[in-house]
Amino acid sequence: MRQNLSEPTTLRIRWPARLAAAIAILLPALFAAAVILEHRVDVPLWDDWERGPLLQKWHEGTLTFQDLYAPHIQHRMVVPRLVNLASNALTQGNLRAELGVNFAVIILTAIGAAFLAWRSLAPRPCAPFVAFLVSAVLCSPIQFQNYLWLTTLGIALPALCLVLAIVAWQSRWHTGIRFGICVALALIGTHSFGHGIVLWPCILVLIAAGEGTLKQRIRLGLLWVLLGGATAAAYFHNLENTAHPTHAYFGQSEKAAHHTLETLRTDPARLLFFFARVLGSPLCRAPHTSPLETGLAIGFAILLLCAVAKILWIVRWTDADLRRRALPWLVLAFYGVACAAAVTWGRGGWETANRALTPRYVTMAQHAAASLLVLIPLLSGARLAQRIAPAGWIVGGFFAGWMLLQWIQGARLAEAWAWGRIQAKAQLVVLPVARPTTLKLIDAELGFIRTQMNFLAERGFLNPPPLNEPWLDRFPVATRSIPQGKAGLDPVRIDSGNFVVSGTAFTPGTGRPADAVLLCENVAGRWKIRYIADPELPQGEPRFNLDYEFTSLHLAGGYKPLPRWEKRIPLREAPAPGSEWSAWILDGVKFRVTRIPGEIRFPEAIAR
Repeated sequence: MRQNLSEPTTLRIRWPARLAAAIAILLPALFAAAVILEHRVDVPLWDDWERGPLLQKWHEGTLTFQDLYAPHIQHRMVVPRLVNLASNALTQGNLRAELGVNFAVIILTAIGAAFLAWRSLAPRPCAPFVAFLVSAVLCSPIQFQNYLWLTTLGIALPALCLVLAIVAWQSRWHTGIRFGICVALALIGTHSFGHGIVLWPCILVLIAAGEGTLKQRIRLGLLWVLLGGATAAAYFHNLENTAHPTHAYFGQSEKAAHHTLETLRTDPARLLFFFARVLGSPLCRAPHTSPLETGLAIGFAILLLCAVAKILWIVRWTDADLRRRALPWLVLAFYGVACAAAVTWGRGGWETANRALTPRYVTMAQHAAASLLVLIPLLSGARLAQRIAPAGWIVGGFFAGWMLLQWIQGARLAEAWAWGRIQAKAQLVVLPVARPTTLKLIDAELGFIRTQMNFLAERGFLNPPPLNEPWLDRFPVATRSIPQGKAGLDPVRIDSGNFVVSGTAFTPGTGRPADAVLLCENVAGRWKIRYIADPELPQGEPRFNLDYEFTSLHLAGGYKPLPRWEKRIPLREAPAPGSEWSAWILDGVKFRVTRIPGEIRFPEAIAR
């Protein structure tokens, strides 16, 4: 007998099955918490510094809606800005606590989608396992940048809005209430990040293919198109970037349409391959494989399977029960494909191919892969599914193993990201007194950062506050000396008009590279901080280099077996003959210093 969704299937399922489903859904979320939460670091990164002017206007009472609505590159990030203002007030500016919002949004999206997966497949025996796989895909630490970078909250919000819209639209509430909720969620998603605009066509599919008479669906669909069109017109009107040029790819993103159209004319395959790689990016990292080639193959496979699923759904249109069960997953698949297309439009025309695998884009595209986990068993039909059940479990087990590889790599990347942020925090503390030209772990344009840093420090939003005097005795000295082999100095050499001061260094008591190496001069018996040296991270592989963006490994451009550091000092800044110089490791967690054994000796023939 065919099941009828006029009575919810879940009401006829016994509690042991419900408990199994709940455990299956929550397990990946708990694993994600164990992997991710310890790697949150209380330090701003690149676009995070844009919150400085916003917070300043808020505290001065001059903040306007135009400040909230102003474009950040191509994004009107009204909702993330409001969330950041609220979380800043609640946490007194502790970014580590504020990052809990990013984590909650991603996890709630995964739990909601996994619940939909179980509801769509129940009471089939595979329902809890498929729900587990969906949750594992959507909780994956491969998207570590969105877990651990405050600015990326907007990237994660539209997917949560879509999942909630699906739940609301398929509920038993009055049509007007459901429609109003969907409008509100679409507006929230649209004003979170640029790709949120695709929620309007996604939810239109949900309305057009949902329940109700044809006349009702046409009427609601036309109203939806009208509201979406008005929103899009307002969104794109006067869409001119107001973010710092460093955070807007120095104007390249504003020329995205021109670049993409030109590439479409001269090299359309490049855009197609970029698009496919974005789709495959959530599943492309594994040992002994090329992420670019693996992502390309997986992306095309996802695209093909989505097309087949859509055709099968249309062919079986008269099966109302199947149509309703499959509809959420076709909508989520459409969302993933549309987001991949949006990324391609914005980046594919001028970025290199490996940019398609950027970890923060994973959160946009992963819903296409997750949807297929439900659509394949759902559209197979009861008889076929029963016949191939053993093979299905084997394939599911293989996929779970493949996802485990993604999780392992994601955990490594999250740790490397945290190390980079700890390094940035250590360097930020001494930034006012060392005054380098650039420290890309913090930002590329430090003039802008210094301006924001003053206000944030005054409000107590930078902890610990930056130094206002260049003396090393601001930090306590570690009681234990560094073990032999954990740090060292190389002889100073000269290269291309610079003294090259270098060496190796771990952070004492950890397996972490030195968070910052401070080069100091003895002035009247006190060590004066003169320079900061940038350490490199000791883990990673060149083929995953893009994954280490905003870490020292990425800046070094390849794999390094030892945690080395280096500082180039122009010959014109040569120290006075006979001056005493030393190198110190600054721990970016405990904020204490340890001297690297030895003395820095500059060549006297050049030293003035």
